[in-house]
Amino acid sequence: MTQSDYPKVLVSTIPAWSQRSGANTFSTLLSGYPAEKLANIYTRAGLPDSDVCSRYFRITENNVIRSILNPRLQTGSEVARVEAINNTPEEAVSEKRRYDFFSRHRWAIFLWLRELLWKSGHWKSKELDRFIEDFNPDVFLFHVESYWYFNRLNQYIISKAKPKKVVAFLWDDNFTYRQKPYSLIARINRFITRKQVKKLIAGSDTVLTICPKMKQECDKEFGVNSIIITKPVLDSNTNPKAYDPSKPIRIVYSGSLVIGRDKTIAALVKEMSKINRNGTRIFLDIYSGTSLSKSQYKALNVPGTSCVHGHIPQQSVFREQEAADILLFVEHLDNRFNNVARLSFSTKITDYLSRNRCILAIGPKDIAPMAYLKNENAAITCNSVSEIYPTLHSIVENPDIMRTYAESALACGIRNHSQIEIRNRFHNVLTH
Repeated sequence: MTQSDYPKVLVSTIPAWSQRSGANTFSTLLSGYPAEKLANIYTRAGLPDSDVCSRYFRITENNVIRSILNPRLQTGSEVARVEAINNTPEEAVSEKRRYDFFSRHRWAIFLWLRELLWKSGHWKSKELDRFIEDFNPDVFLFHVESYWYFNRLNQYIISKAKPKKVVAFLWDDNFTYRQKPYSLIARINRFITRKQVKKLIAGSDTVLTICPKMKQECDKEFGVNSIIITKPVLDSNTNPKAYDPSKPIRIVYSGSLVIGRDKTIAALVKEMSKINRNGTRIFLDIYSGTSLSKSQYKALNVPGTSCVHGHIPQQSVFREQEAADILLFVEHLDNRFNNVARLSFSTKITDYLSRNRCILAIGPKDIAPMAYLKNENAAITCNSVSEIYPTLHSIVENPDIMRTYAESALACGIRNHSQIEIRNRFHNVLTH
C-alpha cells in the first residue's frame, strides 16, 4: 500500500501525545503509519511532542470554563508540535494542580461540577468545525471514557466528520455496575456513563478491547465481536539488557499512586522494613508525578528501605527499569478501589514484559491484569497483605527465582505483544 492509499485517521484523546509519557498507546500503535494521514484532537493544556502525528487541535479546559462568562473566547485551536518540552506552560501547571486535587479527593461533587462547566462552556466552535472539515477524516478513532464531556465530544466529532469508519477502543470498565463502592451517587454516575457508552458503541463499526476479560464482557454486553489490541512493545528478535541481580535487590515502581495504589505500596514498604531489620537487603525506588500528602510521603519514603522520587521522562523510566532487579505492579487490595481496574490492562504491563526483569504484582486475584500475569506465569503475584512478607523472604533467600520469572515475563511479551503482529492487526482495522 502506497502512502496515498492510507485512509486519513482522526484520533481524539484527553492528553497530548508526548514521548515523555508512558500513557502513549495510540501513538505507539500508530508508529509507522504515515504521519500526514493522522490528526489528533485533545483536551488538555499541554503541547504534543510526538512526530507520529502531523496535525494537532487542542481544546483547553481553562478556556472552556472561562467561555461560560465570555462566550466569544476561543476555546480551541490548532497547535504545532514542539521538538522538546523544556518549560511547562502556566496553564498546564494550573490544570495539573486541579487534577492532582481531584485525584486525591475523588468526590462526586467535583466530577459533577467539571461536567457542568463543560456542559455550559462553548467548546463547540467554528475553529473545531473548520479543523474537522479541513482534515476530512476517513476514519475516526477514539477511546471510550467515563468522562461525560469527552464522550459528548466524540459524539459531536462523529456527527460533524461523518467518517466512513468509526473505531471505538475500550480499555477500562465504563459499562458495568460491578465497580465499587455501590453508593447511590456512583450508580447514578454509572447509569449516565452506560447510556453514553451504549450510544457510542452502537455508532461504531469496529470495537477494540484491551484484554481477554474485557473482550468477554464487552461482547456479551453489546453483542459485538471486539478485537483485542494491547500496546505493542516487542519484536520476536528483541534483545533486552541481560539480567544480573544486584545486592541489595532493587525494586522499581514508576507511575500513578492514585486509587489506593499508594496504600498497597505502603504495605509493601512495611514488610520490606522487616526484611531489612539487620541491614538493607531489598530496596524500592518510586518514580511518580502524583502529589502526596505528608502522611503518604512518610509511609512510602522509609530510609534504608524505600525512596520517593518525582516524575521523570519516559526514556529515563526505561533506563531505571533496565537497572532494576524487580519491576513492581500494584492495584489497591481493598474493595473500595480494586474494581476500578477490574477490566483494565495498564500500558505498564507491556512495558515491563519487554525489560527481561522479574515482575512483582500485588493486587486482587480476580481483576484482569492480575489474572493475566498469573495465567501467563509472567509475574510473582501477591493477592493479600499477608502474602507479601513470605514472598519477599523467598526472593531474598532464593534470588535465582528472579531470573526464572524474568525469562518467563519476556517470553510472555514476545508471545503475546509483538510489535509487528499487533501493529499489523491494528493497521488492518483502520485500512480495511
